Amino acid sequence: MPDLRRRMERILRDYGHNIYLQRRTGDSSVTGEASYANGFERHTVRNMIPSSVGMARAAQEAMEGRIVDVDVVYYFQWDANPLEGDRIHEVDPRGHLVFDIDYSYPHRGNGGRIEYWACGATKTSEIGEER
Repeated sequence: MPDLRRRMERILRDYGHNIYLQRRTGDSSVTGEASYANGFERHTVRNMIPSSVGMARAAQEAMEGRIVDVDVVYYFQWDANPLEGDRIHEVDPRGHLVFDIDYSYPHRGNGGRIEYWACGATKTSEIGEER
């Protein structure tokens, strides 16, 4: 049986890019809005648009047809432990993009060992964008 962690590490090394993960610390007791850690963690990830992957919970059936409820699916290494509500900050030619993680799913191998993570995320803002 191949070591899926090593395969994922190679995929991320060959085809991945760096993002910054900002952990959600809870909700403000005053406003009820989400609060986030001041620090950022750098992770190398691979991302894909949901129509190109078959993720559980990434698509739903509706009367109008199939609806995708996330903008991007990110793949993380086994030890990243991204959580629902965390934020992904990504810098690309369009600027600084911010995504909220809607769900996080650990893909497991033999014995239940986590091999990698898949996260569905929705774009919440573009910092510095012109409208």
